[in-house]
Amino acid sequence: MRIFKWDPTFNPSQESSVVPLWVEFPELPAHLFQKDALFAMANMVGTPLQLDDYTVNQATLTCAKVCIEVDLNRPLLEEFIINIRGVNLVQKVVYEQAPQYCKLCKHIGHQEKDCYVRGNAPKPAKPNLRHKAQARKRNIVQQNRGYSKKEFSLHHSASAAAE
Repeated sequence: MRIFKWDPTFNPSQESSVVPLWVEFPELPAHLFQKDALFAMANMVGTPLQLDDYTVNQATLTCAKVCIEVDLNRPLLEEFIINIRGVNLVQKVVYEQAPQYCKLCKHIGHQEKDCYVRGNAPKPAKPNLRHKAQARKRNIVQQNRGYSKKEFSLHHSASAAAE
């Protein structure tokens, strides 16, 4: 289950295309490891949510990590330009585990080319909860029966030893 910010265009049959992702800015100049600067850069990608603890504490200056709310309907930005006193620096953007999002059926987990709506793949089966519940009951009953048999044999052995 995913929890996300409510939107007036919410449709329960569609998954939200807006997801929080950890984004890395590798080889960022050390003087840009400030919250305001990092959030300004994160705004280029999406809506910044929070900084990684290592980034806040400047424990590692090899890359900065920011959790950013990203819309998967839009192409993910791979790099952008930072102008520092007239010098342009190309800043790479690395996404940690960005999920696939199908723009056709509006679900996370596959791309449009693999979508069952288009007929490229079989429709994923929905789990039958009734069968799962019955299987769980059978397992519990079998476990209880097994325990009862063990308990009986222990009592039987104890009573046989007492005689």
